[in-house]
Amino acid sequence: MNSRSIIVFCVCLAGAVSFYSFADSTTDLWANVYRNTQTVNDRYDVMLGISKINNNDFVPFLLEVLEDLVKEKIANDTLAVIELKDKIKVLAVRMLGDYGEKRAGPLFSQIIKESNNPLLRREALISMGKIREGRYAQEIAVLLYNLTVTRGQDVQNEEYIVYGCIYALERLREPVGYIPVFYVLSRGYSRLILEMAARALIAMVDDPTELLIEVIKDPTTIAVKQLALEQAFVTPMPDSQKIRVMLEGLKQGLTLDDKTIPDETGLRELRKDAMTKILAVKTNDPESVILLEQILYFDKADVNEQLLAVDNLCGIHSEEASKVLVKYLAMLNKRQSLKLPVNERIAMAVVTSFAKNKTTLALEALLTAKYSNYPASVAEKVEEALKGIMGK
Repeated sequence: MNSRSIIVFCVCLAGAVSFYSFADSTTDLWANVYRNTQTVNDRYDVMLGISKINNNDFVPFLLEVLEDLVKEKIANDTLAVIELKDKIKVLAVRMLGDYGEKRAGPLFSQIIKESNNPLLRREALISMGKIREGRYAQEIAVLLYNLTVTRGQDVQNEEYIVYGCIYALERLREPVGYIPVFYVLSRGYSRLILEMAARALIAMVDDPTELLIEVIKDPTTIAVKQLALEQAFVTPMPDSQKIRVMLEGLKQGLTLDDKTIPDETGLRELRKDAMTKILAVKTNDPESVILLEQILYFDKADVNEQLLAVDNLCGIHSEEASKVLVKYLAMLNKRQSLKLPVNERIAMAVVTSFAKNKTTLALEALLTAKYSNYPASVAEKVEEALKGIMGK
């Protein structure tokens, strides 16, 4: 009887036995057929047949098969035999994962560490995620980090393993896996991998605030720091936590010097990115007022940054924020009266903020501005703000 005949016979007999609810007899039958077959090819065919039967009574047998194959020496095997044995391992690993068999964890771990077959390693990683054995999260996180940081030339096979790592870490939901998955976003993987990593990050940790702040503080590139800002922005966590990440980005953009980050344009973009996201989220955090005020006087900030700072301060609606803008308008008034350069767009933005918020704190500075010889466009906004505050 050839291997295919064996499988047909077993399927028919298993169906008959199942009809009479003799589950143990079914699994024993298949296990014995597997053990008594003489070739690896026949064993693979038998394992294919077992994979089509949904019965977790096969678990002890599958553990036995996988353990034997993992421990087996392959020094004298041909390439064809090695490939077939790996296919049997894949089937056993997949079934044990589908059955949620935690006892398979050590075997999966050994395969992940020792196998040279990327498809088998991916299957073991996927099954590790299915059985949700968190104690293996650390080693999977290290594997993913090393693959991501030191990318090789075998792109496709590396992506098989990266896929498995992300799948496992998303389901293990251990904080140790968050940063390695995050770094995947910055390493030029395929669209499938990048989308998978982005989805995983949303599900892995409820509040990744501290992890993202550490990324921004670390000596990473500007692009990575901006990715951290974006990740905080899209993660469904409280706005107060998102703001903490944005403020750290703004702080780094203000404090990093040219020796640390030689790309001043990059630092400028980091500051603008942080302020744009702060504006979108909205905040009354006192630290935000302090940092935004620094932007107004920061010698390396461009006009667009200062305009963003004004918009943010205008949206905060606190006395502290209003005082910062009043002080800044007083400084502009002084420069205007001394015939020193004043950027018209910035003056317009500050005055417009008072027209919107109608704060009486700005009254003196606005009256001074009225008689400071500003261009007509600014003067009109000054009048508008004064009317709004004084009610005339």
